[in-house]
Amino acid sequence: MLNALPAAASRQNKYLKFNSSGQPVLVNSPLNVRGMWAANTSYLVGDAYNSTPNGSLYFVQTAYTSGATFGATDLANTEIIVNLTGLLFTDPDIVAGPATVTMNAGNTYGTDSTGGAIVLNLYTAAIGDSPVNVTYLAGTLTGSQTVTINAASGQFFGPAANNITQITLDITQANFSMQYWGATYGWQLRTMG
Repeated sequence: MLNALPAAASRQNKYLKFNSSGQPVLVNSPLNVRGMWAANTSYLVGDAYNSTPNGSLYFVQTAYTSGATFGATDLANTEIIVNLTGLLFTDPDIVAGPATVTMNAGNTYGTDSTGGAIVLNLYTAAIGDSPVNVTYLAGTLTGSQTVTINAASGQFFGPAANNITQITLDITQANFSMQYWGATYGWQLRTMG
């Protein structure tokens, strides 16, 4: 037998859900917003969370516990309700040398090598990740003020036969985006200025 619902006045502008016992309950939102995805976390039906690399919104359809990294288990138990894959979002970081940084999908890295060399290591990428952006800010890009970018997945500019796994900036005022296109095509420039 189901529990009786509250009076109509208290049901206005609310949503009806069923709890784990199958009883109807009133809630203010049809989603239980949990924020950003977290490792080793129990998620219940109706939970919603955002996940990197692009912030898409996932709705949990089957209760489960997440693993150490976002992946197949999450995708098997959720539905994407806001898909932001392929959209360009940027999270700007200023990198002042000397420094070695592992870049993240969707971030913009402004480089100032005046104080020393900068090494930017691209992350292990998948097709569909948001592009990475690099902007020259200051430094001569010569001697001890170089800016080097290393590819973690594949290579730059095409087939593996090219075997270009590292590039060094040599143009001041450089401003460009790179996106990974899989093992065959590697990292490709999107824009350059």
